[in-house]
Amino acid sequence: MAEDGAPFQLFDRTRVGHPWERALQETERADPDRHWAVAANWRMDHRVSPDRETGDLMAFPPFTAVTDARSWLKALDLYWKDEICRPGSAASGGKTSAYVRPTNAGNRIPTRIAGFDQLVHVGSLNTIAGRIASLPGRTGVDLALQRIAQDLMLPPPHIRQGTPEFTRRISALAQGLNRTGARAVRRAVRLLADALGETEPPWWACYEHEIRDVLRSGNAENLGASLGLGHYEPGECLLIWVYRTDDAGPLFRPTVAEARQSPYHFPSPPGHEMGITMPLADGLPACREVLHRPLKGALAEARCTGEILFLSRSLAQDSPRLAALRAHHWKRIKEELYTEELEAWGNRHSRLRR
Repeated sequence: MAEDGAPFQLFDRTRVGHPWERALQETERADPDRHWAVAANWRMDHRVSPDRETGDLMAFPPFTAVTDARSWLKALDLYWKDEICRPGSAASGGKTSAYVRPTNAGNRIPTRIAGFDQLVHVGSLNTIAGRIASLPGRTGVDLALQRIAQDLMLPPPHIRQGTPEFTRRISALAQGLNRTGARAVRRAVRLLADALGETEPPWWACYEHEIRDVLRSGNAENLGASLGLGHYEPGECLLIWVYRTDDAGPLFRPTVAEARQSPYHFPSPPGHEMGITMPLADGLPACREVLHRPLKGALAEARCTGEILFLSRSLAQDSPRLAALRAHHWKRIKEELYTEELEAWGNRHSRLRR
């Protein structure tokens, strides 16, 4: 039973005595890190099937060891690193990412989607460089960057991602690439994408025609806010890819299990076969979103726009503002996508969707 007397729910299913109940109730309390929204999403998200819950999530040892909010949040992070950041296809012969396993087959989007529809993925050069910094082959990456332009180099391993010096060096790298030209940006993108290998997490992508005006404006803040990228900070350097759906391979509807600890995700409603972004500012479009394996090699190079955008302000939202955004987003999807099933889902989670 939830603290307000309502039945405790997880993945939109009523539970009695679930081992995470206490942890999620603790997490739901408003806090500066906005973890209450993460817990609310896990309780609401009907897209995580019983098969995935039992055969995937509860088969992951840290999830069975959850005792409180702290251990639950730690398990989320470990699950993302250990089970999501894996190959997006079985071609490599190893263990695949959890989102492409049979337990998540219900979220695979039917192949009737037109292959010529275009998708957009926005990535952070800062995040990509931060991941590569700890890889054993990073020296080769630096040498390859210097063949593109002599002064190009990733920050050294001792400078940690998120520090002012790391951000300064990534900005200098991005500015150098932009000065050298679009071809240099694309070559560097291919180099970095391939360096990440099969441990890169799946790409989140939206449909190009739904965000075309924002994309063409070249405004990094509006682009990030439209896509719900509230974890991006000032100094973030944005890379953009535009590509056909048949470049991406199988598409999947995202769930909370792939969203790590993002408070800016909001589960798409029952009856909707894709995700929906939650814009972080008024007047911006919400877009359908999907997951797929990352582009690599020549395709990653060819589909990059060749321009890096620079974020000048944080897209983070405090708890009151986030609650208002969630309420507004719910109102919008109810108006635009109304079904009786959607309304019943919202009524089951009236406190959580705020």
